[in-house]
Amino acid sequence: MKFKTLMARILFSVAAVLSGVSVIAGCAPAAKPPVTGGEEPEKPEKSEYVSRVRTLENGRTYLEVDGKPYAIRGAQVRIDGLYNRSQSFPNAVPPLTDEEIEQYFSKAKELGINTLELALEWKQIEKTKDNYDFALVDKLLGFTNKYGLKCEFLWFSTNMCGYSHSFTVPDYICSDSETYPVFESSKFYTHMYGNVFHLVLNNENLMQREKLVLEKLMAHVSEWNRQNGEKNPLIGIQVHNESDGLLRWKLEQDSIKEDGAPADPKKIWQMTLDALDNAGKAVKSSDYKIYTRCNMTTSYNVGEFPQWQGKGFSPLDVLELEGIDIIGDDPYVTSPVAINDIVRAYSVNGNYPHIAENMGNYSSCPSMFLTAYQAGGSYMFYDLATPVYFVQINGNSSYQMDQGVYNPDFTDKPHTAQTRSIIRGIAAMDSVLPLVESCDFAAFNVLTEIPLERRTQTVNTSNISLTYRTENGGVAFAIEREGYVYLYSTKDCKFTVNNADITLKAEIGHFGNDGFVVEEEAYINPEISVSADKLYRIKIRKINEAVVSTANDNV
Repeated sequence: MKFKTLMARILFSVAAVLSGVSVIAGCAPAAKPPVTGGEEPEKPEKSEYVSRVRTLENGRTYLEVDGKPYAIRGAQVRIDGLYNRSQSFPNAVPPLTDEEIEQYFSKAKELGINTLELALEWKQIEKTKDNYDFALVDKLLGFTNKYGLKCEFLWFSTNMCGYSHSFTVPDYICSDSETYPVFESSKFYTHMYGNVFHLVLNNENLMQREKLVLEKLMAHVSEWNRQNGEKNPLIGIQVHNESDGLLRWKLEQDSIKEDGAPADPKKIWQMTLDALDNAGKAVKSSDYKIYTRCNMTTSYNVGEFPQWQGKGFSPLDVLELEGIDIIGDDPYVTSPVAINDIVRAYSVNGNYPHIAENMGNYSSCPSMFLTAYQAGGSYMFYDLATPVYFVQINGNSSYQMDQGVYNPDFTDKPHTAQTRSIIRGIAAMDSVLPLVESCDFAAFNVLTEIPLERRTQTVNTSNISLTYRTENGGVAFAIEREGYVYLYSTKDCKFTVNNADITLKAEIGHFGNDGFVVEEEAYINPEISVSADKLYRIKIRKINEAVVSTANDNV
């Protein structure tokens, strides 16, 4: 058992013993009276880590970035698709200019996204052996800094969805099967990723080359950061991409063989883990200290992979690797209830639970996004706006390739406005959000895939009973924190505090570096009229009747 998992379990157990009760899903075991003041904690000293996973006493985890809690609001940008593959698809749009690529960063900022996942292929930075070109890396980091964002690199290399591809792996590896051996398999060609094959991922020669390129990448990022204001734009690296797909599907689909016989699934999985660990450790050896993560392919939970029941293969094998800090799921579901279940399933063994990738084209995006944060995780859209190249080459496919929150030309889709609104609501809570327990985070009108046009719903936090009324299909949340209740809705609505006396003046604003920033004030009635897209902070004066939290029963 690796150290982070052991410590998370110890802290959780100690907290439970001291309290004398069990703690479930991050909820406090009993109601607690609100405290006066609502002061924010002192600013932390500068951390030696750019980012890392932290664990609270109750076992709940969160991300720390630049020394303070950080809630990812993420979207993916397929940099590989923006530069396209015109050599294999002659009629494709030409590669985007720097100015056109920059639009993705500005539109992310406009949407309220704070973290962009940026695809980075090994072959893009090592075009020939031992010759490294970091111009693209510099460009991406520069755009990230310019728009006040953070980014993750999606390290596309030897295992992308269970394949090795000629567009991601350098030519000197693809052309030298003696030094970098491959399995026997059925092969085919795809316009998106070039020639497809299956490298022996834990071959020592291959792992040494990947270790070397990642060490050079991280050394370059560290030096670039020192020369560009030390804003720490890169906060994490996704190692490989849906790498469990090799064991779960490609092993049989591609008839992968070794010495003429079907490859041993145990050996294939161990090989996958070895390659992940090798790459993750290379990232973590840098003095630029960031988290590493790995995304699972539609696992839905951390149990055994359904394709290999009884074999003991599961996402937890990846979490136990020294080189990987976080595992997340790429579920591709439209149900907020499913998102809730997945985040809670991944809240295990010191893991930071998150939705690593879910289609931005789903009309239920606002509800799913909110649900992920209520459950204690975070959410990443695939993608911000789908590259036109990908849409073109998949135009005749039954698979929906346009998966962006925006249309490819950055115009809004029908659900974009309300998605933008709920993202901004989560953003208004900023660094305090990761510390809010689920029992004190009430989500409204998210039990159905499409919000109900008219809904009256009562949900309790630990101490407060609130009734939400919408006549226009709004999605909303209420958070109880340190003697205040915070209210936000994507549409104009009404809230009622049922069991407590409140001050009849609300502060409207957002959380910043110095605590809650008041932008305006409004006098309110016991039935509180909340305007869309504004975060209200209301002081709780007195609790008149104790309640039990139902926040986790309404997502």
